[in-house]
Amino acid sequence: MSQSNQYRPLQEKEIEVLTAQGCTALNWNQIEVTDGFNPAFVHHVHFSGAVHLGAFEPVSVEEAGIPRPVGLYHLTLQDVSIGDNVRISSVRDVIANYTIEEGVWIEDVASLQCDGQSAFGNGTLAAVVNENGKRAIPLFERLSSQLAYLLAMYRHRPLLLERLRHLINDAIEETKTPKGWIRKNAKILHCGVIRNVCIGPAAVVDGALRLENGTIRSDPSDPAFVGPGVIANDFILCEGCRVRNYVILRRCFVGQGTELSRSFTAQDSVFFANCSMGQGQAYSMFAGPFSVSQHKSTLLIAGLCSFFNAGSGTNQANHMYRLGPNQQGIFERGVKTGSGAFLAWPARIGAFSIVLGRHNEHLDTSDLPFSYIIERPGESVLYPGQNLANIGLIRDQIKWRQRDVRKAPTKLDAVISDVMTPYIARKLKRGIQLLTDLLSRNPSGSESVSHQNLTIGLPQRGLELYQWALQQYLGRVLIRRLSSQKFISLIDLRDKLTGSVNLGEGDWVDCGGLIVPSAVLETLLLDIENERIDTIHAVEMRLQSLFKNFAEYEWAWVKECLESELGKPVRQWTIEDLLSILENTRNASRQIVLAQTEDAKKEFEPAMQIGYGIDDPEQFASEDFAAVCGTLEQDPIIQKFQSQLDQEKKIIEQLTEKLKALQ
Repeated sequence: MSQSNQYRPLQEKEIEVLTAQGCTALNWNQIEVTDGFNPAFVHHVHFSGAVHLGAFEPVSVEEAGIPRPVGLYHLTLQDVSIGDNVRISSVRDVIANYTIEEGVWIEDVASLQCDGQSAFGNGTLAAVVNENGKRAIPLFERLSSQLAYLLAMYRHRPLLLERLRHLINDAIEETKTPKGWIRKNAKILHCGVIRNVCIGPAAVVDGALRLENGTIRSDPSDPAFVGPGVIANDFILCEGCRVRNYVILRRCFVGQGTELSRSFTAQDSVFFANCSMGQGQAYSMFAGPFSVSQHKSTLLIAGLCSFFNAGSGTNQANHMYRLGPNQQGIFERGVKTGSGAFLAWPARIGAFSIVLGRHNEHLDTSDLPFSYIIERPGESVLYPGQNLANIGLIRDQIKWRQRDVRKAPTKLDAVISDVMTPYIARKLKRGIQLLTDLLSRNPSGSESVSHQNLTIGLPQRGLELYQWALQQYLGRVLIRRLSSQKFISLIDLRDKLTGSVNLGEGDWVDCGGLIVPSAVLETLLLDIENERIDTIHAVEMRLQSLFKNFAEYEWAWVKECLESELGKPVRQWTIEDLLSILENTRNASRQIVLAQTEDAKKEFEPAMQIGYGIDDPEQFASEDFAAVCGTLEQDPIIQKFQSQLDQEKKIIEQLTEKLKALQ
């Protein structure tokens, strides 16, 4: 955009041309232009206050293949700065107190106004997770899932919260300006009232009904889009998001690559990277990365989730309170709910579990991940580990990696999308201990045992699945480590396996999608509390560093587990020890793969062919089903799954030969 020192007053001839073209001004002397200004491109414009105009060239913009000239047509401008080759037409009321950069296109808008000094949605408090507002977090345009998690969930550390709020407030003060801004090449088309909203470069706002007090982050590599019928108040939208089709938002943050559509309604909620929400409602929800809800009858309220998939009619009850809406719920990462699933808050559902039916007891299944939780008359029944045998788990991990659509140069959220991590493996170990204890107190061969408010079905099968999954995970991490290292002797190999850090040992946490050792996170939190970190940008960089070092931290944890399992430190490991781990990994994988393959076969059983070959099912059902659904061997998920298994088998064989050569 042209700089202020390049502006000059209007010439008399230019004023004459503007007047002849239906333009008026309260004071022509307050209008300044650049040397490239051409009055031929300004028609029926009323000027008020200080207005700065850039150059206009004989170029055009297009909508639906129809070219339209740049320039200013049929509008009122008050205290506005406009860059080069902008097209603004048919603003029914006024554009006031805005800086509009070059290449912007504004067409058919009710009004675009800034009321003075504003933070444009930054600093708005959203009452996430708990409706009583005691976990409220400040929205701001660089909010990440990790920062939001610390702000919402670490209320037991008031000094940490005070310091984080102080650093965020410093960043928010930098966003305050007396004028709004529309960045380079943004488009605002066919909209209603837009008030106190800043819009980033290349963003498209098309058909929004009303936007107030917000910021739309955008980047030419990943434009934000706000579409028809949207109403939003007190909001932050990020690069690559899609908010359209009559969505209503109030006090919400929408993260990078997230889509909200089809009359979805949300209040006091945050949606981080790659979420997808349609038709339902969310109130006081912390939706971590890859959370999905696509059904009209679904209500998500007062909870935290990530990698979550809500079935139709999913609902939670937090209204059975005496002293206010203090109840809240936690869906640990990867939870799915079936149609009509109901949970009474407070509750905490273990990672990668599937919830079916209604559950009125206050469940805590956090030590029993990968479970099926189903309703039986008068009780909730949990089948531990059964989701490990579900081929859908493989599909989920594949699709999460494919559905990361973020293209912006800076990715705000640090996301570990792997199903198996030290965080999950720790839960497997706790689940193994819990089931072992329960089985020891019950008769041999028990089909079910009781625990808290649950009946646990098939505990022995769950124990086996947990043990196989843990063994498979530990071995796979070792395989990755061995495959990434070059070694010429056992001593050299031991040095490489020792690793560069020991900071992954101990417990781990899921910090808003970032899997991180508790001890490492604690160091960061202490640095914030003790003012060794003095900007929010420095906090962001430290969180990104934790993300980049995940593999080293993960190996440190796995190494500790394997040392405990073998009963000796890595520097005493033998070739036989390593070969034993590889063989155990192969056996564990074989058991889990067998279970997952059997699960996949269910999709092709005769019962699944009901409705196929409609006019003669006895003769044509199989052929019709195969034409529509293919075969097990043709399924792309199965093919990718099998390819990964074949590659793993090949690597194990190569490593086995390489290790034997060192003997």
